[in-house]
Formats: sequence, C-alpha cells, structure tokens
Amino acid sequence: MEVRRDNKGRILRAGETQRKDGRYSYSIQDNGRRVTFYSWTLTDADKAPAGKKAGPSLRTQVKEYEDACRFGIDIAAANITVKELLDMYIDLKSPTVKASTVKNYHGERNRIAKTSIYFEKINNLNLLKCKQWALELKALGIKGDTIKKTKNLLQQALNIAVENDWILKNPCDFKLSSAIGKLEYEERYPLTDEWQKKYLEYVAMSNTYSFYYDAIYILLNTGLRISEFCGLTKQDVNFKEGYINVSKQLLPSIEYSGRHIDTTKTDNAVRKIPMTDKVAEKLKKAKKAIGKRKVNPSVGGVKDFLFISKRETAMDSKCWDKIFRRIYAGFTKKYPEYEKQEHFSPITPHILRHTFCTNLVKAGVDEKSITSIVGHSTYATTLNIYTHYDYKTISDDFRKKYSAV
Repeated sequence: MEVRRDNKGRILRAGETQRKDGRYSYSIQDNGRRVTFYSWTLTDADKAPAGKKAGPSLRTQVKEYEDACRFGIDIAAANITVKELLDMYIDLKSPTVKASTVKNYHGERNRIAKTSIYFEKINNLNLLKCKQWALELKALGIKGDTIKKTKNLLQQALNIAVENDWILKNPCDFKLSSAIGKLEYEERYPLTDEWQKKYLEYVAMSNTYSFYYDAIYILLNTGLRISEFCGLTKQDVNFKEGYINVSKQLLPSIEYSGRHIDTTKTDNAVRKIPMTDKVAEKLKKAKKAIGKRKVNPSVGGVKDFLFISKRETAMDSKCWDKIFRRIYAGFTKKYPEYEKQEHFSPITPHILRHTFCTNLVKAGVDEKSITSIVGHSTYATTLNIYTHYDYKTISDDFRKKYSAV
C-alpha cells in the first residue's frame, strides 16, 4: 500500500488528505451519507498558516466524531447553533421560574448574541473556544459578575445538550478565573454618615424632589429592595407590633410595558423588618394619604400601595431609577466634592440598602439579625449557626442597637 504524506513529511492516515492549498480533509461514509471534516492543521500542535482561521485540528475533529458515534451522540441535534440551544433552554425553563428570571435569561442571551459563538454549532464548541469567548466578554467591558451570570446561562443550556446525548461533554464547564484571571466586580460604596445627612437634606429642601423624601428616608432606614418597596401596601405594615411584612414585590413586565406582582426574590426575602419611630411615622402618613387619592391604582388585583407617583400611578424600579438619576445629578451639581472622593458610588436605591446594611454592622447588630432584617441569601447558612432566633429577639436587638439616621 502506498504511504501518503503531507507537505511536512508526516504519514497520513486512512481517509486523511491534504489539498494543494495545504488544507487537510477527512471523509468517511456514515449510514449511507458522506461526512467530511476540514482544517488548516493536522494536529493540535500545528499552527494555522498566516491569514487562515485557527480552529480544531483535523484529528481532533475526527476523534470527537468517533467518540460521538461510540457514545451514541445525536449528530443531527449536535448541529444546532448556540442561538437555537439558548432559545430552546429559555422556552423550557420559562414555565418553571419567575418572570424576573426569564427577563434575566433574555438579557444574558442578548449579551451572548453580541459575541462570535452565537451562531456557532454546539458540536464545534470546545474548551478553548469557550475560554476565548469569556475573554471576548471581558474585552467588551463587561464586569466579572455579569460575565459569570452569562457563562452560567450558556453552561446550563449546554448541560441540556449533554443530557440529551447531543454532545459528549460540556465545553463551558470550567472555572471562569482560569480564562479571564481575577474577576473584577463593580464596587459599591455605602454613604458615610456625613453624606447620608447631606443627601437627605438636599432631597428635603428641593422644590422638585421633596415629594420623594419620605420614600427615600424609608429606603435608607429599612434596607428594602426597591421592588419590595414598590409593592408595599397598607396591609403590609403592622403598627401595633412595629414591623413591615415583606412578602411580595412589584416588577416591570418582561415586555417592558406594564407591571406585575410577584413573590419575593428568594424565600429568604420573606421577612419582617422592625421599624424605628421615624419610619413608622412616615408610613402612617403614607397610609393616611391613601384615603385622599382621586385614583387608587391596582396591579394584579393588589391596591392600596403606600407610595405612588405624583400622577397617582403605581411605580416600579424603572420609575425610581429615573428619579434617583435626576436627584443624583442635582445633588452632585450642588456637592461636586462627592464624586471627588477616592471611593464613592452613584446614589441608587441599592446603595441606600447597602448603606443600611453597613449601618447595622457599625451599630454592632449581630449577623443573624442583619441577615434576617435585610433578607440576604446567606440567611440559610446563619440559621445553621443560630438555631433559636425568633422575630422578637431580632426586633429587640434591632431597637436596642440601631439608631436611624
């Protein structure tokens, strides 16, 4: 039998050929159809010719194909694109997860759509390509926590492909830091006591924004998530026992029009938040104002919201984001030195929540009380340490140690 060699003198295996332009190919008959692979490199150690697209070597492609055949991989299904797989995964998960989670899925899918692998066939993905894709996200200026969420979506979708024998293993199953190095997260800095006072004073004295003062004061002194605050109704406040009951949130709809009521972000977010006297005073004022409205907006059958817009419509996080941006613009115009600090964050509802948590720590409130009051995701862990800690203990600890701004 004639021994065939490539232009580097290496012996070619059965089915392997090298064309005149230097490109390698491999052909085989599979159940009556011809399957052909192409590559500019024969082995992984080779470098692609200048100006040619690097990709899996010919022998790597053939080995993956043979492995797929041996393990019963569905070759036809493995030819679907990342886009098709993501669409399939989101459709599959949508009936079983929160609407807000579906919204996040769409956002992460749209982020992947801006990258090179979106229309790549899943059977062409490998560890190297996925790591290069992570670097691509980083090059787009996306922060570490967002890259992590985006990678998780792709990895979960590819798990479905593995479970259905469309691919042999998940090429996105790797530690993110091994691809992009140390993850960079957006730092969030709480307000100092001085800036808390100045910010509240600015809002209170503003002809434009004083309408929102009570709401901002409550956000700063309860640690409520903005979606939880938007969903507060008069039934959620127990003035006799002195707490706010958090059991729902008001969210913008996925289609970016309208609003809907949903359960809390996590099970741990269902909680009771002790009120200081000043917070209770402002909530009583808001409750009293409900009876004076010309319109009492309703969302999903829920009404009597404590805080609504000047036009007497329900408000969601998008409404408050716009308000906070405008307030911040005016605040920093009056106090330009705020942004000249070494560490600062634009003042948002989340920064007020972060500030509240920081105030609890500074006041010496213990970890279990803090996680209970703010509904942190680490609450389940702290329960394993503090097994007997009921609401009365939390409330007493809060009132004793925490003094509102």
